[in-house]
Amino acid sequence: MHLQTPAYPERILGTSFGIQALPYPKFYNTELLSLNLLKRKQQVGEVTQDEVNIYKQVDPCIATHFNRTFNASFNIPFIGLGVGGSLFLFASYFTFSIPTRVMLTALPVVVDWIRLARDAHNEKHTLDFLNWVVDYRKAKCFAEIHRSEFQSE
Repeated sequence: MHLQTPAYPERILGTSFGIQALPYPKFYNTELLSLNLLKRKQQVGEVTQDEVNIYKQVDPCIATHFNRTFNASFNIPFIGLGVGGSLFLFASYFTFSIPTRVMLTALPVVVDWIRLARDAHNEKHTLDFLNWVVDYRKAKCFAEIHRSEFQSE
């Protein structure tokens, strides 16, 4: 699993400026989490598969969280599609008007998409993982430097 670091200084500055422009309680914690995530991502650089495999003992879903955080693909709102499709069938069965059917179909999809887009759950798990990577690398360096003290004959 590789971590690409193309333009993080600009994104960090943009996020910092965005935090200053926000009204305090609204979205403030989410933006602070994003800022800390960008800074930690820039500090860590490349994450090896060995580190991911070791951390899977702590969080088995870390690969999913990591990919959802840094992948720019569109997250499909499956729950919203299911609920919207069910409401469409319900509205069709009881012959609701066409605008009502469209609204009942689109509203759950949009709400689920917004929920997925603003969910900080994956970012929180990824930030915990990146903090663990930094501590793991520090421990490896410490053990390598003081190897002679730890070896027993």
